[in-house]
Amino acid sequence: MSTAAWIYDASIVIRNARQPAAFNAIRTSFEGCDSFFAVRARAERDFPAFLESIGFTSQIQEGALLIDGGDIDIITNWLIRLFDTLGPFVEPGGVLEIRDEEGEQMTFCYDGKQMDIEFRE
Repeated sequence: MSTAAWIYDASIVIRNARQPAAFNAIRTSFEGCDSFFAVRARAERDFPAFLESIGFTSQIQEGALLIDGGDIDIITNWLIRLFDTLGPFVEPGGVLEIRDEEGEQMTFCYDGKQMDIEFRE
């Protein structure tokens, strides 16, 4: 995938009770790193604030947070690491689809335990 990309479709649900653990896992995963996500994770007070600070949109829905969009300027290994770290906290069936200006597609799929990546051209 090229670097100019955006979230085309997203439906990632994380229950309210799991958000503190998800945020802690992100902080732990990026501990000692100087990536954009590490800096934002250290600076923010909670998971929704962290998501907003990195450009993702979310909404509260019946005891859960729904990540439903956002901006991605550059696809990096750090981005993949972020969404992989969320794997155990995302409700089964969660999907995040990223497309680039050349029509290539990367889809993160969640089964309630881990994240898998699918690539399509």
